[in-house]
Amino acid sequence: MEGSDRIDLPALLGDRRWIAGIALGIVREAELDDVAQDAWLAARASAGPARNARAWLARVVRRAALQRARGAGRRDRRERAA
Repeated sequence: MEGSDRIDLPALLGDRRWIAGIALGIVREAELDDVAQDAWLAARASAGPARNARAWLARVVRRAALQRARGAGRRDRRERAA
């Protein structure tokens, strides 16, 4: 990463308002901490952003929220079927 692209990953992922702004339309508020943790793990496992670090991290959070929402949907369907 270049100097202008450097972000404080822990601080940004620890910012509940920033994560909520991205994830709340996708998951319930009760799941925000789980989304943050999922995003942190995914970001750490990734090679990192090629250019805009903040936009890249927002995409990581959005994908983590979508994965969690899909899992909740599958769980709800299984419970209704049982």
